[in-house]
Amino acid sequence: MRQLLKTRTMHRPGTNCRNARTTRLASRVVYENSRTQRSLTGRKWCLGMKATHRLAVPADAKQLFELRRKSIAALTPKGMSVSQAEIWAATLTLFGMEQKLREMEIWVVELNDTVVGWGAIRGDRLEGLYTDPEFAGRGVATELLGRLEALMRERGVPTIRADASSNAEEFYLRRGYEPVGLRQPEETRAIIKRLT
Repeated sequence: MRQLLKTRTMHRPGTNCRNARTTRLASRVVYENSRTQRSLTGRKWCLGMKATHRLAVPADAKQLFELRRKSIAALTPKGMSVSQAEIWAATLTLFGMEQKLREMEIWVVELNDTVVGWGAIRGDRLEGLYTDPEFAGRGVATELLGRLEALMRERGVPTIRADASSNAEEFYLRRGYEPVGLRQPEETRAIIKRLT
């Protein structure tokens, strides 16, 4: 049985996506916007686009694996060297992604049936959050993180734990996470967020 989440229209910061209506489908919640359709990679990507949050299925493995690799390659060099990013991206194989799908709860964000982000949780841990580089900085990760936090809050998890890479740490700190301990050079940093 798939779990549905209340979903709101996702939009690029600074845009005004009024006139949105909600359509509830059997396996997902879709938001539609009645304004003019724009291309998937257009600057105002919310206009006319359907934002969907759903649980990942085994058939998503290759697409999620590729999105993670692209995200690390394009976005991580801001916080670490390109060689470190390539090493990090190579730590997960397609088989490893398939295993993650079996072991973790992974939520996918789709816009017009194209996966643009995914996040994974297990117990009290946020295990990963990745956005397609074409949609970085447009609210996809923020919206998805909010959904994952809401799920954990509903389940009675008092504190979320995660490890933030150097390029993502500021993203989490701006959203109420707190660092735990010191960051070692070229390593992730433990972070937490209290939900209660």
